[in-house]
Amino acid sequence: PFPQAQLESINDDEALQLIFAPGFSTSEQVSDLSGRGVGMDAVKTMVTQAGGHIEMQSEVGTGTRFRLVLPQTMSVNRVMMFEVSDQMFGVSMDSVVETVKVRPEEIQQIKNHQVLVIRDKLVPLHCLRDYLGFAPETQNTEEQSILVVNTGNGDIGLVIDKFHEGIDVIQKPLEGVMAGYAHFSGTALLGDGRVLLIINIPELLSCR
Repeated sequence: PFPQAQLESINDDEALQLIFAPGFSTSEQVSDLSGRGVGMDAVKTMVTQAGGHIEMQSEVGTGTRFRLVLPQTMSVNRVMMFEVSDQMFGVSMDSVVETVKVRPEEIQQIKNHQVLVIRDKLVPLHCLRDYLGFAPETQNTEEQSILVVNTGNGDIGLVIDKFHEGIDVIQKPLEGVMAGYAHFSGTALLGDGRVLLIINIPELLSCR
């Protein structure tokens, strides 16, 4: 709620900004999907955290225009999300060849390295748990999730825990201490507030 005196004294531009106030809603009833006053507030929070701002113009009887202004250092990329050790990561969709699920007995061992044969093609496998420094998975007798990607020098298979959807994200370069980690190409803020680390596959594999 806003003080009545404050509402009576604000100008048109300030009144437009009320739509971004936490809890502000034009709905008379609250449901699980609407009326809680978190929609535009969440949008502004995400844009602000990304270093941008929102401009809004509105004219009675004509309509309303929103303009998102974001830093030039950011770019919109489509990424495939996946899960490793209960944590979310992403990889550029441009490098994704396919996703497959295989039984453990389909994975072969050649010269101390795991490989998978996909349509008569030998694909080396790399366990992302090892590369990311997570504890080894207990013996898994169920299907393995394999994300096949192209590194520029051929296809490889990344052993992950679970596939998720592909989404368009605003990718932001790493800053501060994180800027020294070349195996991550950037970060993205998800709709629920979590930070998605986007993996630079060639750099990550070169660390081993």
